[in-house]
Amino acid sequence: MINELVINISVEMENCSIIPKKGTTINEQLDNCYLQLSQYLETHNLKKSNIIKQTIFTSDTENVGFLKNKKLILDFSRKFFNVFIPTCIVPQPPLNNALVAFEISIIPEGEHAEIIRKKIGNLEYIVVQTTKSTQIIACGLGSEKETTDIYLQSIDAFEQMHNILLVENMDFSNVVRQWNYIENIIGYSSNNQHYQIFNDVRSAFYGQSHFRHGYPAATGIGMETGGVIIDFIALREKSNTSVNPLKSPVQNDAHQYSREVLAHNEKDQVAAETTPKFERAKAIVTNNKCFIYVSGTAAIKGQHSFSSNDVSAQTRLTLDNIIQLVSIENLKNNNINFLSSNLTPSYLRVYIKNISDYFKVKDICESYVENIPVIYLKADICRPELLVEIEGMFFSEF
Repeated sequence: MINELVINISVEMENCSIIPKKGTTINEQLDNCYLQLSQYLETHNLKKSNIIKQTIFTSDTENVGFLKNKKLILDFSRKFFNVFIPTCIVPQPPLNNALVAFEISIIPEGEHAEIIRKKIGNLEYIVVQTTKSTQIIACGLGSEKETTDIYLQSIDAFEQMHNILLVENMDFSNVVRQWNYIENIIGYSSNNQHYQIFNDVRSAFYGQSHFRHGYPAATGIGMETGGVIIDFIALREKSNTSVNPLKSPVQNDAHQYSREVLAHNEKDQVAAETTPKFERAKAIVTNNKCFIYVSGTAAIKGQHSFSSNDVSAQTRLTLDNIIQLVSIENLKNNNINFLSSNLTPSYLRVYIKNISDYFKVKDICESYVENIPVIYLKADICRPELLVEIEGMFFSEF
């Protein structure tokens, strides 16, 4: 299934994954991925201008090679589109022996949208105007450096994010979905854990805003190299749209974790061991549709990790956590009372710590969901004992 280009309609955009079917070099595989995309667009009478976001995963494991391939990929993208497309290139190896894997977001022809391409200095992003909302889509935020300083690179990424939001008369409270990619996420520099450093910087920047709709749905995940990279989607809703944070019936809110489960860093650079500021999910309800961004989810009950080192058990518990999170009962508990049937997953992204666990995790995921695109990536998880993390998108019409 994952070797085919698959499109699924969500609320305002379609999402697809593309895995190269041919090629042994990165150039050949990029050619093949863009060929598949071109064929799909032609078949469905879509234009390249319908594409509003792409995330490209690479098998790079060291920074010099990653920066070289990043430039190569961006050159391919510019030649294909001829205009700027928000693009994030992430050094997380695809777990199917490919050198690259694509995720593409597309505005369907039936959805009236105005796409405005903007630039602040070297920062490029787009604004998507529809009858339901104004959205900012920005990708690949961060500083390109051959050496890693998680503290400084976190500040750079959040400052870029803040600058974009400021120009668009939004703030961090408008962010509905955020992806945080952190090099060697559970590693340490000078006795300070990278993920905790990132969380402390995030808390300092988020402290500038009042989150009336809760924090964003978010993923904080490791990558092989690359420092810190942030993608985000921010939304200003209109009168027919509401934004709702979802609490889990089985997991504590991450932003309410006790100090017991936080890393204890020696040097408090910006704040004293703050919690990860994200919601378990964010629901966007508009007219007769509900669309849910599910944050990166792992085998955690309450605030504690599942004790078993069994990847199969962790995968099942993770999927169960997601199913309970988006259940009709839990949505009603979160004041979403319009649904008469379970939500349908439209996309899953699965992060696996150990390559050797790929087929075990894949078999379990495919037994839970059918006929949707699922992409599997090698990535370290935010706690040493966790072996798998899953994020997704769900939708329903009522």
